[in-house]
Amino acid sequence: MALGIYSDEVEVHDQQSKISFSMRTAIWGLIIGVALALFFGIRSAILFGNDNSATELKYFFSVFFVSLIIYIPLFVGVNWLIHYGANKVSQKMSQNDPFDS
Repeated sequence: MALGIYSDEVEVHDQQSKISFSMRTAIWGLIIGVALALFFGIRSAILFGNDNSATELKYFFSVFFVSLIIYIPLFVGVNWLIHYGANKVSQKMSQNDPFDS
């Protein structure tokens, strides 16, 4: 990032791929959020379900949906913000590079 290489790599990736790099980082944030919500939902169903399938399902779905509401915007936003900031810094460093032609 400090050498200006990150923005060049993003530009090359965007030219070669159908999905832009910023969309890819958002998708990874979505995947991480869903995986974490599934983990917490399954864990709460096992720990607090009291061997009753209706109670286990209730705990799973309530924890899963609340976790989705919390973690998907968090991870998508954080991943996108890190990518956006790194790309901006890398573009500035690339513009200031006297050896870049």
